[in-house]
Amino acid sequence: MSIYRCTHCKHLGEHSAPAGMGRCPQCGGETKLYDAVHFINQILARYTAVLRELDTLREESSGGVPPLQVASIH
Repeated sequence: MSIYRCTHCKHLGEHSAPAGMGRCPQCGGETKLYDAVHFINQILARYTAVLRELDTLREESSGGVPPLQVASIH
C-alpha cells in the first residue's frame, strides 16, 4: 500500500500501486507514491522536530517569567 499527496490538487490518500510514480485519482495528475511506513515516519520526524523547536523558543522567550506577566508588560 502506498500513500500520496498530489502536487497539483493537494489530495491525500492511499493508492494500491507500490511506491514509485502514479496518477492522482481525483485530478489525474502524476504524483509520487510513497511507502506508507516511510511516509508516516517522515511526518513524525518533522512533527517532533517542530515540537522541540517550539519548546526551545518558549523557554527562550519566557526567560523564567510566567506567560501572563510577559503579556501584561505590553
